[in-house]
Amino acid sequence: MAVSKVFMICNAYESGIGHGYKSTGVINPHRGNTDEYEAFEIGYVKGIKNRNGGDFKMINKRENNILTLDDTLEDIIVKMSKGNPGAMSAIVSLLSEYPLADPLNPLKELAPILTFDSLGIYGTDLYIIWNDKCNRDVYKIFILIRSIQLGFMDGKKLVALSKDQLNKLRLSSEDWTSLTAKVCSELKGN
Repeated sequence: MAVSKVFMICNAYESGIGHGYKSTGVINPHRGNTDEYEAFEIGYVKGIKNRNGGDFKMINKRENNILTLDDTLEDIIVKMSKGNPGAMSAIVSLLSEYPLADPLNPLKELAPILTFDSLGIYGTDLYIIWNDKCNRDVYKIFILIRSIQLGFMDGKKLVALSKDQLNKLRLSSEDWTSLTAKVCSELKGN
């Protein structure tokens, strides 16, 4: 299977963010005057901004994530759900359906799971995002995850939405439309 141009650009961008955030001083590994070179440069600058308290915080800075590299899928389901049957169902759905919604994400089905773990969203909170905020729509989860990864939404907003058991906080249809347009435009390279 050939790797798409969009995947290579996204990968370069994400790599740039990581190197900029860690301030590695790495030289851009891509050939000059290519889309990948430009994506790495843009990501690197964004990573530096993030390190210096820029537009959004890196989402993987929590010290107490519960998942480990040794976890099996069963371990992931049990740990992330915290025994909540609705959360278990959500996790199983995400593990099986998310790659269809976001085929360019190198983390595939683990992308939403690792994002939720990074933000401390487990059990009932995870179920609230899945059921109440996204209406069990994997595509909406994709929009939320990519909105955070691309800096269009702060992870704190997703945490606040997950804690909203009274359903007072909602993303309006205009919010969904705006986030969808931004994510799709960014992933297409426009």
